Amino acid sequence: MKKYIRYIFTCVITIILGILYSCERQQNNVEVAYSVDETSDTIITMTTASEAVEKICVHVTGYVVNPGVYYVPEGSRVFEVIELAGGFLDTADKDYLNQAVILNDGQKLHIYSKEEAATANQSISDSGAEQNPNKLVNINTATKEELMTLPGIGESKAESIIAYRQENGGFKTIEDIMKISGIKDAAFSKIKNYICTN
Repeated sequence: MKKYIRYIFTCVITIILGILYSCERQQNNVEVAYSVDETSDTIITMTTASEAVEKICVHVTGYVVNPGVYYVPEGSRVFEVIELAGGFLDTADKDYLNQAVILNDGQKLHIYSKEEAATANQSISDSGAEQNPNKLVNINTATKEELMTLPGIGESKAESIIAYRQENGGFKTIEDIMKISGIKDAAFSKIKNYICTN
């Protein structure tokens, strides 16, 4: 009788362990989706099914190995999508943009050559935003020098804008810039026609 009970107990334990093992495997068996570069048949992104709904779309242009549209996880930073695009070309100006900035859905990211960056910096020096109202300053990607071309934005406020977007993932709307100390309704009214977020 004792042998029979011991046999039944062993069978029950074995069945329970089998069920637990099966459940664990199902939880770990996550569907994987790949994004493929059709021109080279190489994988450029890899995501799990749970991450697929949290992707953002970014258009990378300019001096990278493979310019194009990339889907990256929400919260990705500039340097990560540049890596997906194959990295910088030798002629690219790697220091013109802040590579630590968090990307936004629908953003266009242009990588300047060293020559283009020099021309852009000269243009900024020669003419401020008030003289060139048709050129909008992207407050999510602009350099400190570009931000300082805005009316009433000095070095301190420009640094505060950059610090805010690094800590908070960027500005969702241009009105969000009023969250910066020293930029309230009066200051915002002076710059609202010269700024954008994408």
